[in-house]
Amino acid sequence: MVSDIKKVEPKIEKAVKDNWLKKLGRKLKTDRKTQIIFIVVVAVLAAGSVLGYYAVSDGNLKFTDLQKREKTEDDSGMKARRLDGVMVESAEADNWPVAVMIENITTVRPQSGLSDANVVYEALAEGGIARFMAIFDKGGTAAKIGPVRSARSYYLEWLSEYDALYVFSGAYPPVLSAVEGLEIKNINAMYSGSQYYWRDNEASAPHNMFTNAEKLSFALRDQELDQKKASFKSWKFEDEVEKADRFAGEQEIKIDFSSDGYKVVYKYDRESNTYLRYNPEGAEHTDRNTGKQIAPKNIVVIRVPNKVIDDQGRLEMDVHGEGEAVMFANGEATKGTWKKKDRTDRTVFYDEGGKEYSLVRGQTWVEVVPPERSVTY
Repeated sequence: MVSDIKKVEPKIEKAVKDNWLKKLGRKLKTDRKTQIIFIVVVAVLAAGSVLGYYAVSDGNLKFTDLQKREKTEDDSGMKARRLDGVMVESAEADNWPVAVMIENITTVRPQSGLSDANVVYEALAEGGIARFMAIFDKGGTAAKIGPVRSARSYYLEWLSEYDALYVFSGAYPPVLSAVEGLEIKNINAMYSGSQYYWRDNEASAPHNMFTNAEKLSFALRDQELDQKKASFKSWKFEDEVEKADRFAGEQEIKIDFSSDGYKVVYKYDRESNTYLRYNPEGAEHTDRNTGKQIAPKNIVVIRVPNKVIDDQGRLEMDVHGEGEAVMFANGEATKGTWKKKDRTDRTVFYDEGGKEYSLVRGQTWVEVVPPERSVTY
């Protein structure tokens, strides 16, 4: 009986369609109102198809498959990873993120594991010294990550956007109180989380604390986060442009955080569509694990005011509200703004027209620069 029904169903469907089309045809010939409605519907559908396929490039309208470029899932079951937009197996798209504080004094360079991170925040700590917070999808894959250093209050504001597991080594009392009071998931190397770290005897303390992907996976397991799915708001991502459409000239981004040791340079590489990172005096900033130069797909510079709060030179930053931003991807710079309503709200980037900016799939570095410091490109 079931097989007979399956044989008949296509015939019934065809008959219904044929009958419906014949009736519509007769009505279109005689009914002026139906003709007008039909024309309007066709026009709307056609306009929608066109608008879904255009993008502005180099000041000219250029037709492209925007739906494809901004896809979050494809026909093969691959899905855009929440953290960096890279297309991965659906089961791996929403892993729990881990945020690691990594030192950046000149004597510890090159650091280990930065190239493995999906997102990296760079901001001043104190004394003109910058510090990183590297966010890894499910702890990443690096065999060594660090040196791991202490927490800062404003970094709590950024990691709270992800509800990430916070990985750090100590902090001054108000920050430790905030970590506890805000119930931030964490493994503090100076307290009960010490089993997830080790000291490297080839370096001097306190610049020799390290962790790795395996230990972070154990931490996620022990906190019952390894099977949980992340639900933070993802940034918008799209496919990178084809090589022929990329910026063909030279692009160099110079960020002056403070003294000579903290003047960062990025140079756009058209071939890989990445931004090669350099430390002062043209030295390539490499990852100690691989020896390869750090090369993110996106650079986002945001202007955030800071103030010194004690005699140790510690800083506070007002990361709520909005401010100036410049986004770099595909060799192009886009001026705009950043906005963040509160601690758990995601910092989102917008162009000058108020449209949310779409990053290229891959690693993003967020450079948090004081308003008075120089950024040129």
